[in-house]
Amino acid sequence: MTISAPIPDLRYCASIDPRLAAFIDALPKAELHLHIDGALPWDQMRRIDPSLPERPHVWDPDYRFPSFEAFLRLCDQYCVPWLTSLDRCASSVEAMVRTCAAQNVRYVETSIDLGAAMRMGAPADVMAAMRDGASRVPGVTTRLFMGISRDALSRLGPAVLGVLDIPDLDGIDLHGVEPMPIEPWIEDLWARARRQGKATKAHAGEFGPAASVREVVEKLHVTRVEHGARSIEDPEVVELLRDRKVILDMCPISNLKLQVVPSLSRHPIAALHRAGVICTLNTDDPLDFGSTLREEYALLVTEMGLERKDLIAIAANGFHAALLSDSEKSHLIGEVERVGASMLA
Repeated sequence: MTISAPIPDLRYCASIDPRLAAFIDALPKAELHLHIDGALPWDQMRRIDPSLPERPHVWDPDYRFPSFEAFLRLCDQYCVPWLTSLDRCASSVEAMVRTCAAQNVRYVETSIDLGAAMRMGAPADVMAAMRDGASRVPGVTTRLFMGISRDALSRLGPAVLGVLDIPDLDGIDLHGVEPMPIEPWIEDLWARARRQGKATKAHAGEFGPAASVREVVEKLHVTRVEHGARSIEDPEVVELLRDRKVILDMCPISNLKLQVVPSLSRHPIAALHRAGVICTLNTDDPLDFGSTLREEYALLVTEMGLERKDLIAIAANGFHAALLSDSEKSHLIGEVERVGASMLA
């Protein structure tokens, strides 16, 4: 008889077999789709502002955001009063990476929206503060991205075009509302980023259709798509992703809360994984969704029909995608496979 017991911060599963919880905790993991302005430390925020509730109402597992605009308004409600200084930025990144480390995460990629960065000061100073905060957590390698919205040039001005000169920048990520067009300046900036050795990503296939995924792959030549859930709607796009080895950094709880999918059981990550598309598992905005990476992994089994061997493969995918040397990747992937095999045995 299976004895069920909760794991910490359990919100989307009623209970989890403790053996599955132990399996998930033992696996070395990567977190590749994490917005610092959506992962602020709620406990620190409450110490500064005791009027805040014990936990946000949006953490209720039954809560759904009525629109993406409502989600953005909530992000501003939390982010603008909190991210007001470089010290706050550094402490937020430190807290975020420590939360990841507590879940046996060894590698993190996080982004901050350029507009949020500019509210705190010079983007280069903000990125340096993020680097400082991340460096305070041993055992986790952190890479830093600047999120640039599709309308950033018109809203923020020429500063957008200078982001590639930021010393601590590891890459750029296309943010913003997907129906907005990819303008020529975006294509140019993404091409220049790659020429300068920076990594490039793009959000697509979340609120936009499968065609939006094809667009960022073919126009921006990215091999990392954030979300990409709606790729499943077009078999030709699925084939494109598989053939070009494009990686989807997926976030099931985020997609549920934002009504990209009607239920976790109907999330396409399992189908895409079985179709040979490289998928990673991430939390996106844990402040806004009340999500943890532990629970994201558990839901792959309890709600989406995957097996523990699939969890091993998806955890390994995270290190395959990482901005690390070949030897570092090989070491971490080997550890995932050894730990996974031992736990299965």
